[in-house]
Amino acid sequence: MSASVDRLDPPWAVRPIVRRYHRVERTVSWVLALSVVAVALIAIRSLPFYVGVIAALGVLALVRVPLVRRRGDARLETDADPDTVRAEFGSKRPPVLIFQWGLVETDDVTVDDEAVEYDISYLFGLRSVTMRVEPTDRLPDESGSDRSSAVDELELVVTVDGNRWAAYTVRIREREERTVVDVAWTTDHRVDVRQLVQGLVARRYYPEALAALGYETVMRDVSWSL
Repeated sequence: MSASVDRLDPPWAVRPIVRRYHRVERTVSWVLALSVVAVALIAIRSLPFYVGVIAALGVLALVRVPLVRRRGDARLETDADPDTVRAEFGSKRPPVLIFQWGLVETDDVTVDDEAVEYDISYLFGLRSVTMRVEPTDRLPDESGSDRSSAVDELELVVTVDGNRWAAYTVRIREREERTVVDVAWTTDHRVDVRQLVQGLVARRYYPEALAALGYETVMRDVSWSL
């Protein structure tokens, strides 16, 4: 499939990769859940009853209690021109949220003048959330005399069910006939062990999914803080 077709219909290019990620992520999540249950049962059976119950509850709480916030930086490069890249990051399918919209059907996407909303279901359709992405354009930073030093900035604010979830700052510039995209993001909520494991799985598939959209991942760094 040509790059032009991929850019016109990105879900066609990335959907197999996103499906593979979700299959692995679900498997790992189930293994983690079963492991926690097994540890809890072993604690109850091997320790005095009340001590075992307290230990089991402690293990379950450790997995579910939000512990840390995530933040990170990434550098992407592409052969597409800066205007095309800016349009893609401000569209209803921004590349940085590829695992969120990758499996969402067209009927589950709502677009208005200010934002795009995805209705995302999980747990076999038993639960769902609404993710809202609001892109904000910033004026180009003409820091030099030629196009190669011009920097465009775009901010994506993400909320889930009305609660602020994350913010992405996207800086786009042209360098040596390629377009460089620097992305910095922070989460506005703490995540638990289960979500940390999901993030580790996503790191495995993220560069491959972006490559299907025509973006090479030059660098990606993720850190955690309390």
